[in-house]
Amino acid sequence: MPRPFFVNPTLSCCGGDTFVYVPFVGYLRSEPVVWGGLAVVLLLLPALAWFVRAVVSTVRAPPKGTLARWSLLAAPAVLAVLLGQVVHEDTAIWQLSGQASHLFGQASYLFGQLCDGMDPNYVMNMAFAQTQAFKSINENARYIHKAGEIRDMFTQQEMSNVTALVHELSKHWQHRPNLAGPLPFFTLGAASYLDHVLEMYAPNAIRVNTRLMARLPWFYERLRAALEQELGEKAEFHSPYPEDWPEGRALPGFHLFLSNSVYEMPVARVHYDGQYKSLPFPEGCEFEQTISFTLPVDLPRAPEGAAQPGLYTFHIPEPARADLVEGETVKRFEGEYQDEYREVQRGSFHRVHHPYKVGTMVIHAGYMVHQISPSRWASGNDARITLQGHGVYHPPSKTWLLYW
Repeated sequence: MPRPFFVNPTLSCCGGDTFVYVPFVGYLRSEPVVWGGLAVVLLLLPALAWFVRAVVSTVRAPPKGTLARWSLLAAPAVLAVLLGQVVHEDTAIWQLSGQASHLFGQASYLFGQLCDGMDPNYVMNMAFAQTQAFKSINENARYIHKAGEIRDMFTQQEMSNVTALVHELSKHWQHRPNLAGPLPFFTLGAASYLDHVLEMYAPNAIRVNTRLMARLPWFYERLRAALEQELGEKAEFHSPYPEDWPEGRALPGFHLFLSNSVYEMPVARVHYDGQYKSLPFPEGCEFEQTISFTLPVDLPRAPEGAAQPGLYTFHIPEPARADLVEGETVKRFEGEYQDEYREVQRGSFHRVHHPYKVGTMVIHAGYMVHQISPSRWASGNDARITLQGHGVYHPPSKTWLLYW
């Protein structure tokens, strides 16, 4: 999709939310919790720095002169007044401090995700646990040990058309502050891992999924047919609530990341997929046979020499070179983990980077430990838009039930 030269300074979406573009940072949600938190920080930090500097200066060299002495005496009093304003519930600054606390809580969640993603011991433990789980999974299950591709499902022009429609439906985007705080992360369509009860899932699906199917029937049919051909058995979109919502389908939906420098770090959660636990499925489903798939629709233009946006998957045994697809790279890490006897061991795991290509689907077993890789943003107009979906196999009908 052609991108304008100038960055749009504000973005309205999600039925009323506004995001503001901050130079060198990217888009941030415009709300009191953001600007109030920043105001408290900007107000208190200089005062605290002034107080600390006054104390340090006093220790090093006692003040001389009336003005210096009065400044030293005034410093703790000024700091106490400011702190009093922060904790006094009748003041506006107290409300801002509460907003700042909320903001920092969201930031700490993201920081925790970043720490987990960069901690080899955390990844090693998760990869080992899933490797042990693989032993009980039917070896005939698809994509347990590697990710695959369904290449060139859609042309660049078709993906540009889908991108334009996704932006056209921006009022139906949902900002997900529980995962991203004020950062520009959105979904379009009902997502079982976020809207996992009927009271949330069905209304969102009725409101958005029906629009997506009405506007993109050719897109969803080609997606279904391609997966059916790849999997070798019938594939259909799952109907999770046939009694309460007989016409409803759990369509694959969209992840949207807009430009923000935070997304240049590995802040996405290291995880494996268990979304099938969030929706009802018919009796007889084989939950050891699951798939997850991602179709890149629009990607940031990575600067020269930078890694392309994509997917990290983590493996204990080193993947065979014959199993790697074009463009994949492997990096080895060492870490500590608890074995099946809960004894601490040291071992190694391998991280495979699967670079995304617009119009080419990446598909893997949901049990595989994985993580969204960082994105480099060459322009504030860049966006990372991907279609996300999963599948569960139903042996009685020999059908893959697709959903998100």
